[in-house]
Amino acid sequence: MKKKIISLLLAGALVFSQGSLVFAAGGDDTPPENAGEVRAIASLTDVQEKERTTLSDERVQVVYTVTGTNLGAIGVKARISANGREFTPEECSIQQTGSDTEKTVTVVVPKNTDIYAANYAVQFWPTEDTSGYRAFQKTINLPAPSVDDKTKVTTITSGLPVVPSAGGNVDITITGEKLKEGTGVAFEAPDKLDITADSQEVTFSAWEVRPSKVVFTAKLPANTEEADKVYTITATPKDGGEAKSVQITVKGTNSAVEIPKSVLTGFVDVGTGKETVEITHEGGLRNLRLRGADLDNSNNGLMTSEAPNGVQISASDEAVELSGWMTSAKYVMFDAVFPENKTDQDKTYIITATPKAGGESKTVTVIVKKAENVTPEPVLLPVITKVEVDPANVEAKGGPVDFTVTGENLTKDNYTAAVKVFEDGAETSAVVVSPIKINVENNGTKGNGVMAIPENKTNKEREYRLTVTPTIEGASGQTAVVKQAKGEGTEEPIPEPAKAEIQRMQVKSGAELPAEGGSAVVNILGTDLDSREEEHTNEPDGITVSVDPSAEIAYTTKQTKVVATLRLPANEAKEDKTYTVTAVPKTGGESKQVTIVVKGKEEVTPQPVDAVITKVTADKTRVSAKGERVDFTVEGENLTTENYTREVKVFEDGVEKKDLTAKTIMISATEGMIAIPENRTEKEREYRLIVTSVKEGAEAKTVSILQDGYVEEVTTVTGVTVKSGAELPAEGGQAVLEIEGTALDSLGISHFDMPDNITIKADPSGELIPDFMTTAQKVTITFECPKNDTKEDKTYTITVAPKTGGESKQATIVVKAKEEAQVPVIRDVKTCCKEVKAEEDFIIVTAVGDHLTKDNWDAVVEVYEKDTENKVDGVSVKVERHEKPEKVIVRVPANTTGKELEYRITVALKAEGAQTFLRKVTQPKKEEEKAGWREDSVGKWYRYADGTYPKAQIAEIEGEMYYFNAQGYLECCRWVQADGNWYYLTSESKAQKGWAGIGGSWYFFDKKTAKMQTGWVQDGDTWYFLDGSGAMRTGWVQTGGSWYFLDGSGAMKTGWLQDGGKWYLLAENGAMRIGWAKDGDTWYFLDGSGAMQTGWVQDSGNWYFLNGSGAMQTGWVQTGGSWYFLNESGAMQTGWLQQGNTWYYLKADGSMAAGTVINVGGTNYRFAGSGAWIG
Repeated sequence: MKKKIISLLLAGALVFSQGSLVFAAGGDDTPPENAGEVRAIASLTDVQEKERTTLSDERVQVVYTVTGTNLGAIGVKARISANGREFTPEECSIQQTGSDTEKTVTVVVPKNTDIYAANYAVQFWPTEDTSGYRAFQKTINLPAPSVDDKTKVTTITSGLPVVPSAGGNVDITITGEKLKEGTGVAFEAPDKLDITADSQEVTFSAWEVRPSKVVFTAKLPANTEEADKVYTITATPKDGGEAKSVQITVKGTNSAVEIPKSVLTGFVDVGTGKETVEITHEGGLRNLRLRGADLDNSNNGLMTSEAPNGVQISASDEAVELSGWMTSAKYVMFDAVFPENKTDQDKTYIITATPKAGGESKTVTVIVKKAENVTPEPVLLPVITKVEVDPANVEAKGGPVDFTVTGENLTKDNYTAAVKVFEDGAETSAVVVSPIKINVENNGTKGNGVMAIPENKTNKEREYRLTVTPTIEGASGQTAVVKQAKGEGTEEPIPEPAKAEIQRMQVKSGAELPAEGGSAVVNILGTDLDSREEEHTNEPDGITVSVDPSAEIAYTTKQTKVVATLRLPANEAKEDKTYTVTAVPKTGGESKQVTIVVKGKEEVTPQPVDAVITKVTADKTRVSAKGERVDFTVEGENLTTENYTREVKVFEDGVEKKDLTAKTIMISATEGMIAIPENRTEKEREYRLIVTSVKEGAEAKTVSILQDGYVEEVTTVTGVTVKSGAELPAEGGQAVLEIEGTALDSLGISHFDMPDNITIKADPSGELIPDFMTTAQKVTITFECPKNDTKEDKTYTITVAPKTGGESKQATIVVKAKEEAQVPVIRDVKTCCKEVKAEEDFIIVTAVGDHLTKDNWDAVVEVYEKDTENKVDGVSVKVERHEKPEKVIVRVPANTTGKELEYRITVALKAEGAQTFLRKVTQPKKEEEKAGWREDSVGKWYRYADGTYPKAQIAEIEGEMYYFNAQGYLECCRWVQADGNWYYLTSESKAQKGWAGIGGSWYFFDKKTAKMQTGWVQDGDTWYFLDGSGAMRTGWVQTGGSWYFLDGSGAMKTGWLQDGGKWYLLAENGAMRIGWAKDGDTWYFLDGSGAMQTGWVQDSGNWYFLNGSGAMQTGWVQTGGSWYFLNESGAMQTGWLQQGNTWYYLKADGSMAAGTVINVGGTNYRFAGSGAWIG
């Protein structure tokens, strides 16, 4: 914010003498009154500010001490001048007391109500002095009033609202405004918030603080009590704003942990039994099945209709809907609905299942085939006109070089960048530089990238030739050159890279795949297949792997082995399809090949409907009295869930118990489960599963499961073993113990709570945090041991005993003694840069050495004018500790001094006589701000010339529409609503204009305002219809009381249209015609659905005949073996008809009488075969 500088205007010239401000008389020569008298002359020697306070009414009171001689005889006065005027006594209070040699002057000035800071000049001088004023001046600085500068907390949220009884770490996120001073990120507690917990046991760490967001970790203690504990974390602005809180529950020892540690074993599409399935472009519903262990424990492992609580299941696209859950501990079945694909490209959707507690994921891939007869979008070919590098010359030590590609229709994927290295004009392969493409901007006209030039230790100059080429066959590229100075020549000659040798190539799996395609794994063995030592998933740089016909390849690459995984598409042809995989060394040498066959598609023979059941089996033949889940399998042919029945009968002592039952649930057509309930009696029970085909007379198949009667179990502890962490370092850590025995827990299924039949104690007590994995026979415990600050090893004894009495067992854990502290050493100091921006910026300072902590070294910063010894005061520099102990962050303000600055950073250990290191970083002076785009660590924004910026709005800038969020930053790649209208933001943050395909649908945005359109829209000469969501419609649409037809491109049709085997007539405005309609000179009849009619049609009591083209007929018509006469309006005639001199008779059904005698009105008439009346 600008400061208003208050100038003091005095009648006279200013003369500076020995630090005092002296006002020389001028203008008025008149001597003072009593000038002839000899009087003691007052003299001021010093003025010092003693104290400054802000009064209750916000006025500022300053107390000065004035020293001199003869002050009592003359007195002391003060002038206060601010904002171009002097204060009157009513506005400013001045009081003085004291002796001839020392006075106390108290000055009170009113509060500053201006929008700028104010500097108030206070002057002290003797009232009488014929030699001229000898004055002193002091300044009272009042800052500008705060303008909406308060800290505001908007939300505080927890990453986990509930944690297990063992406690643990939870991420807390706070959002708001002005949560910290300045911009950027800090790694310590925020300076403008008080963050507290209602318990001292809750600790905070891992701070990441930004002006609008604070993220940190809260460590919650273990809960050793049976009841849940709730902790409240509160964020309160230090300037008095509204506080916000969040609560986190730590479960009690008797509360079940809600998230099981799931293991996934299979994930398939139920209809095909495969992990990859292709469906038609219409999309639709697929039923998916996930198998595993502990997928859900919300109902003791039995079936529920909710999503599993142990597994996160998600789709790669929001357009895919997941519903219809059937969930148990071992199976999850659900429906996935896929949208219609209206494009000319296949669409791939991936459904991913991931254990919430960590572990391997499983996926199902669904490919929705492309729509037919869709006009593909035109492919815009890339054009490259120029490539530039910055800098074009580098020193021998190397460094980063930026490159810019100029052209048209550029994307990151449609051009390549490669570098060749030359020494003294000859190309060398000993130096490899890999350019990195960063992004493409300005509507595909500018690409940006960077390449790292390595150090040149040879005595030869190097030339790096960067060539950028469009990915078009035969296209030529553009080249830019970077020249590097020669080094000192001390480096040994760089050997040529080793030549790759392929020794063996084999198909590890998938050498012959079914017609549906799938994955094939090819192993390539040899030497120097890749130059990198570590295993990675990039393409090897020593060999080239190709597939003919082409296919997708994923790599796992090492120097001696490359695993290439190929994904081969389905083979729709009847003939087998062969793929040839070739590996070729890039440096020359023998290549290797293997082949993979995808079988041809077989014709499917229809299967009979009746089920044939051959066998039924269960995974358990005996269960405990506590009750368990039993899985069963039905074997046979043509099985569906509808063509055979399942029934469970329960027997005790051979007698059926009709009041007892067990429910069966089908997981697939051949697999199901039985939920065996608890048996509270002492009698053994038999659960008999009877499976029968619905075919009449079919033989039933059975399997029996026996259940034990209830027997009281005795708890015993047979052993306590430390599985890991028996000896821990002085820093402490986790130890895992395993307890074995019988009846350790009564629940009967695995869970994560404290076992209820044993006690677990630690000595010393209160320093260990348990976390349990419990079954009746085994309990796994994790103990977290605190650090040992003593010089002696510390031993913890864990004792486990049955609650009902019996032998206990013990195990011990040792935390080693603390080692002697190491001596810190600093060998060098590095800074992240040699120059910072003129704007607010920061410097990362790194001390290079050993055993450095945040407390044993320091960094001091002084500010000077660049390349001078003129020290600059008043520059507010902050030194903050980094999360890494060897680093600090030096935050520097914007340079508003008008001079180039130099920050001198002195680093040294906090020890007497320690070596100091001096590093210098410069800062240019800040230029006057202009309107334009700005970017900081948070994002990109736009500054107007007056310093304001758009926020929470759509704004037009340089002919384009952009959306700025509430903080004023650009957003991209999503829908936004502003001013009651919807907009879509592209990857370049511009609001989309014209047509755009988004999420499988087409939308139209006004070409000027970028507002999403709905209803009828005309683009060129074509009309389109957009529904209420803005999505373009195709096919039939009813609006405004009429039906319209839009083709696959969305264009409204007119005239005749054939759809679904029927013809329709659409008016010039596109509305579907019904009833009688004339096209040219011909009449047609269209029924209530709009379909054109043929043959006989009755309308308003009359019959009409329409030929095969739908045209209404008149005159004589022969149909169905009879003749009919239709008048000029097309209406069918009956009764007598005269044509010329001939009479005909048309019966009541309109057919002409011919070759017969008809009685009309009591008289017989005879008609010839031509229908003519002959008598």
